[in-house]
Amino acid sequence: MADWTVTWKPDLGFRFWSEYDTNVTVFEDGGEQRRKKRTRPRYHFSLAFSNRAIAVVDAIMAFYKSKYGAYDTFSFPGYAQRIKGTRLACVNSDPDTITDSSSEFVTRGFDSDLDVWIEGSGAGNDGVYGVNSVAVGTITLDVAESLTAESANADLIVYPSYTVRFVADQFEREFITNDYSTVRIVELVEVI
Repeated sequence: MADWTVTWKPDLGFRFWSEYDTNVTVFEDGGEQRRKKRTRPRYHFSLAFSNRAIAVVDAIMAFYKSKYGAYDTFSFPGYAQRIKGTRLACVNSDPDTITDSSSEFVTRGFDSDLDVWIEGSGAGNDGVYGVNSVAVGTITLDVAESLTAESANADLIVYPSYTVRFVADQFEREFITNDYSTVRIVELVEVI
């Protein structure tokens, strides 16, 4: 599965929201029964683009075509939930872990159902990794995952990584434009 490229960060904003998809059954007597479809919400992402070079527009369009529009899934970093800086460390242990001295993994929405996306690593740890568990200050990776030890890197960033697909099954050439006065939106939805 090819991933979204972190260099395609939206230049005019990023929005995300969640939905639980509650099933409502209405009985003949007017009573209702409500059930949740999932234990955690499904996320939607709205990316606003404007000033993009033609090469970037072409790359995003080629990526869209490689996913057959809204058909195939890919990994996407939760930009709004990022944690960055020297407070992070990649620990080569068994299993490997990522630690946060400010203990914000849980409050930022990291979850054992999501992968973790690492960017800006000076030790070659950039990529998407499977997660076994998430605690307040520690993400424990799946046993098969391997990190190189790294700490005190101000450029190190971690994001929760969502498995998403495009919402629209059409993508016009002018969908992302070089015109500052025009805003184009790319919509993504999590697949769970």
